Amino acid sequence: MTGILYRNARLYTTAMRLLYRGALDERNRALAERIEAGSRVVDLCCGPPLLFTSQLERKRVRYLGVDFNPVFLAAVRRSGAEAICLDLRDAPALPRADYVIMQGSLYHFLPDPTSILERMLENAERRVIVSEPIRNLSRSRLPGMAALAAFATDAGDGAQPNRFDEATLDRFFDAYSERIVEASRVARGREKLYVLNGEAADEPPGSGPAPDRRETEGTRA
Repeated sequence: MTGILYRNARLYTTAMRLLYRGALDERNRALAERIEAGSRVVDLCCGPPLLFTSQLERKRVRYLGVDFNPVFLAAVRRSGAEAICLDLRDAPALPRADYVIMQGSLYHFLPDPTSILERMLENAERRVIVSEPIRNLSRSRLPGMAALAAFATDAGDGAQPNRFDEATLDRFFDAYSERIVEASRVARGREKLYVLNGEAADEPPGSGPAPDRRETEGTRA
């Protein structure tokens, strides 16, 4: 059953602000600083549009939020951005963009998130940006806290008992060392941010399929 935080966009945003204690804004600024003004951004597992409204809208970014939660997608559309519904575990293809990003959601694809990262790389014209928690309440030693965190953060695809720490996240990205532009801690050390060169950036001009905008344009608010 979908966790309570995923049933209301305002509740989710409020809970994230309380949990991060100001570090959420730091994370959003860190991501926005690495995204060029006027570029196209696809935000996978986007959640509510806090990154867009607080940072990217002023940079005139063409933002597309991708999620399978209709509550979050409705919030994205209300903000004036575009949104499409995709279950990334089953989606045959992802939208292309200059930047393909994911915030705090890579753990949903454990035990092996290789497939989703490979697809992100394939569809990034410039960069892939992933920011992932390395300190998690789900590993709390307080009685019942880990179980509560897992229940409350069930996005609708089942509770996720597995999380990254810094060592396991680094080991995962070791396989992509040739593409890594940057690896740094953000959000006061709660998350680690990776910036990678996209595979589409390696293609000569004019190669590869043209972006298909039909589904996106059909989902505008």
